[in-house]
Amino acid sequence: MEDVLAFEDDFVPEPNPSIRRAYRPPTRTFSVYSESDGPNELGDTGVSSLPDHPCDFDWSPTHQVSNSSFVQEDISYQKKKEILWKWQMNYHEASIFLDEGANNVKFTSHPRNQAALPAYLVVHNRWFYTLELTSALLLLSLAIVEKPAYASFQVPLGVHASVEAVGLVIVGFETFMKIRWQGVRTFVCHKRSMIKACILIIMTVESVVILIRQSSHFRVMRALRPIFLIDNHYSRGVRRFIRQILQSLPPILDMLGLLFFFMVIFSILGFFLFSDNPRDPYFRTLFSSFVSLFVLLTTAKISLYSTYIALNTGPVNSVEHLQRKLKKEKVKKKRSVAFLIGSTGRFSFPDVMMPSYSQSRWASTFFITYLAIELYILMNLVCFHS
Repeated sequence: MEDVLAFEDDFVPEPNPSIRRAYRPPTRTFSVYSESDGPNELGDTGVSSLPDHPCDFDWSPTHQVSNSSFVQEDISYQKKKEILWKWQMNYHEASIFLDEGANNVKFTSHPRNQAALPAYLVVHNRWFYTLELTSALLLLSLAIVEKPAYASFQVPLGVHASVEAVGLVIVGFETFMKIRWQGVRTFVCHKRSMIKACILIIMTVESVVILIRQSSHFRVMRALRPIFLIDNHYSRGVRRFIRQILQSLPPILDMLGLLFFFMVIFSILGFFLFSDNPRDPYFRTLFSSFVSLFVLLTTAKISLYSTYIALNTGPVNSVEHLQRKLKKEKVKKKRSVAFLIGSTGRFSFPDVMMPSYSQSRWASTFFITYLAIELYILMNLVCFHS
């Protein structure tokens, strides 16, 4: 009988009155009311029907089976195993409280019942973190083989759609375990988790539709795949950085509005002043005028080749014009220079000023005034407020 009841690792000794008096852990539910960061209920994960200590439990079998001592011993063995497992869950809960207190974590996401503890332990497992990171990287790497990709990298539609479905299933399992651990109400109140869940649902439906139709379409939701990587356990620094950026925006929103207001005013003024110049591609429309002034404010890269040619042989209006200038001037490495400037999409300062400056030197007054107000006054005020 003793051999059957004995465990190799978890042996429960006989009840000892001194042990029972010295060890009386609370197992009943109690409440703590706090309006800041305290939970509504704590300590309710334990089972109230358990004794105060495993030593207090009566290990004799409760189900009497005639002429079957082996069955009685097996029932007692299973009972002991169940009680020890429940107490192990209580010890896990105590360690969770210690971790949350040491890390200054609010108790609002603490497991609320006995069934939530295994889900909590699964979600906070290192292997689970690695699996979640792998699925996020897998979803991001699909951009290499999906259209529009290089022809040599493209794979059949069913292959990358199936891989995407597998990655989304892993992310969905992680989301389900979080809901089981935190509860629906706590999960819904967490904004980042809700955004991730909504994106997951839409992308899953989209992936299923692609697999059924066997044809792809213009997919905007693919641009939101990085949120799976940002929400990963190992991206705490990225989340902290994004949170700090979002928290720093409210104090400077008024200054940003003033900065863009002056940018719009100068865009309209530049459009009416320089749109008549056929050699000026930067102020042909109001939109191109705004984008050109935005580039003028945010970038200060000076292309030495284009600036040299503009100052010596005239303005440069396009990449093709620059190539002709380079060919005429017999400048070496013209392809690399043209590709470098063309890849930026737009020329930066002072290229944006050169077409209008070639017609009238007084045009520089417009750009000098714009930079003085936007760059040296308003941008400094924005940095000061932040």
